[in-house]
This record gives sequence, C-alpha cells and structure tokens, in this order.
Amino acid sequence: TINGIKTGCNQKSNRSPQMELSEIAVEDVLYELRQLGCVVEVHAGGRVPKYKHMAYEWLGVSKIELGVMAELLLRGEQTLGELRTRASRMEKGLDSLEDLQPVLQQLREKQLIVDLTPAGRGQVLSHQLYQPEELERLRADIQQNRQFDDQHAEIRQSPTAAANVSKSLPSQESRVLEKSLESLAAKIEAIETRIIELQNELHDLKTLIES
Repeated sequence: TINGIKTGCNQKSNRSPQMELSEIAVEDVLYELRQLGCVVEVHAGGRVPKYKHMAYEWLGVSKIELGVMAELLLRGEQTLGELRTRASRMEKGLDSLEDLQPVLQQLREKQLIVDLTPAGRGQVLSHQLYQPEELERLRADIQQNRQFDDQHAEIRQSPTAAANVSKSLPSQESRVLEKSLESLAAKIEAIETRIIELQNELHDLKTLIES
C-alpha cells in the first residue's frame, strides 16, 4: 500500500539516503515508476490500492542479482565485504566473495553497477541507476573519504606522523591537533571493534535461526 511504501522509505536505520516522504510524494513517484514500467498497481479486491515492483523484468535480473541490487539501493555504496555479508541474508548462494564475483560481473555487463574504486582490498561499488551528475558527486565523495582514510592509516602506523603534520603550526594549535587526532583514532578503533562484535552476533543469530 502507499502507507506501507512510505513507512519503508522513511526508515532511519541502514538507509542511504535517509528520507522523510509524504504520501503525496510517494504517489507522485509511483506514478512516474508506473510510466517507466517498473511498478504496477495490483487489484486484489480490497479497498486500498496496492503496488508491486517489476524489477525482475525491468532490470532483466535473476533473483540473486536482484538481492545484490536491493542492498545497493537500500544502503548506498558499499565495499565488497559489506555487500556480500548483507546480500547473503537476503539470498542464499553468497557464502564467500568468490560466490559474489560472478554475480557482480553479470551486473557490470548489464551496466547496473559501477566500481567506484580500483579492484582490491576495500573496493567500493554502487548501483548505476543514478543521474550522471549524482554519480559524479558520489565519486568525488568516495575519493575524499579515501584520502582521509589514507591519512588516518598513516597516523596510526607511525607515532611521529601526527607531529610531522603539525610541525609548521604554533605550539598551542599543534597540541590541540594532536589531541584531536588521538581522540579520533581511539573513536575509530572503538567503532571497528564494535562492528566486529556486531558481525559475530549476527552470525551467531543466523546460525541459531537456521538450526
């Protein structure tokens, strides 16, 4: 229903971008999607109209390919590891990155996904249903974030890196910068630890459910 679609779109957890749509906005978008042939109205005899996606036919994808696309549409750009973990909860057959790679290659050939960073550790990719200018903004954001990550990695690997960065600053500003960098490094380390804990908890929960 329109209300169900609005509720799903406006969820605040694991959504990118986050939205706050009204029913009128949802109706307008549904109209556009119907014109494109990717949504149909279903008449099931009830008083409230319902809508169904036609993504299989519209995108020309299989069930497992649509599972990968759905994760990219819901959560935005992701690393291969993140995508594999999340998509495997939606569809079976994605137990490893080796299982994911053929699916990604098929989606690349259909021009449905795009690699935002070079192949290798931490590679990031996205769906390619953006407008061209939106995709360029996304590429620029990813590049900026990678530069920040590289700087942070350098600081963590070398105890003297933070001091080298701030040599040309006045001593008071240098101390403030060093404390800020130390605090940031500690927060990132705590977040990384929590992510690993949550992944382990999710794995245990999935194992319990499957058993």
